[in-house]
Amino acid sequence: MAKSHSRGQNSGRNCSAYYWPRPGTWAASLIVGAVVISIGVSLAKSGLAMLSPEALSPVRTAASLRKDAQLIKQHT
Repeated sequence: MAKSHSRGQNSGRNCSAYYWPRPGTWAASLIVGAVVISIGVSLAKSGLAMLSPEALSPVRTAASLRKDAQLIKQHT
């Protein structure tokens, strides 16, 4: 009779319970995922706000050009 290659006591049992996480871990994963997504959304919104046309306009340069134009008009 040939020897069977058993792997211990659980060789004939359903071992699927060993591959599934504990019952409460899926909730923790959902909470962590929700937190990460909310942080990502807030960072994306703040990044888009920084890229608005108002934020990209050179305020100091425009004011400096207006001042220079007034000085030139006064001296001519």
